[in-house]
Amino acid sequence: MFEKQLVGLDIGSTGVRAARVTGLDEEGFAIIDRLAVIPMRSDAFVSGKVRNKLIVTEAVKKALKSVGARSGYVVVGVSSPEQGVSRVALPAAVKPQERTSAIKSMGVTVAPTVPIAEGVLSANFVREEQTADGKKVAALIVGAAMQSDVESLSKICKAAGYEPRAVDLSGVATLRALVRDLPTSRDAAIIVDVGATTTTIVLRDGLYLRSIRSFPGGGLDITRAISAAAREPLEDSEKRKYAMR
Repeated sequence: MFEKQLVGLDIGSTGVRAARVTGLDEEGFAIIDRLAVIPMRSDAFVSGKVRNKLIVTEAVKKALKSVGARSGYVVVGVSSPEQGVSRVALPAAVKPQERTSAIKSMGVTVAPTVPIAEGVLSANFVREEQTADGKKVAALIVGAAMQSDVESLSKICKAAGYEPRAVDLSGVATLRALVRDLPTSRDAAIIVDVGATTTTIVLRDGLYLRSIRSFPGGGLDITRAISAAAREPLEDSEKRKYAMR
């Protein structure tokens, strides 16, 4: 059952966005009844990393207050160059609550950029499969993020007065928001999300996430390149960039 009034929180490089979701419509899309966007100074983030926690915390507080968020009902998204996703197969006998610890103890590399000892893992069951030698395994999609990034976002939310319910990979949230498909579909699709200072590429296979990568570089870099070439202020270059559409 869908819990009423969950709030999604996106902390971007130039602003904080909060959306309150009250349910799902007939097509499976989220019903958003409140939305808030709070701009931030461009120096609050550098290459997708929080630089000024005070500025970010105040923006988070304003955004969540604007949508009427309640502590314990906020899901915040994390996006960093170190995050990653991989498919992992474990013996079917491993209990769901033991899967992440089993992956860590086995030393499985989920993302080359996330050392297993420094990462936070999330295992999502896809289906049960059978190997060539007849053994049953649980096919999983496993997401990994740096523990320092997850803790940083959690602390910012707590400092704003809101205990986060969960920390999600922002790219996964984008995928869920934009894609609805038939359960039997095997179509592949790629989503490219260009932010101000980072770009995220998400690949899905049918209903399942196949890979996700974020890297430094985004719209602000394009604006700066135009500004340097045209020898004009950033504000004028930003307008020129959007006019290029």
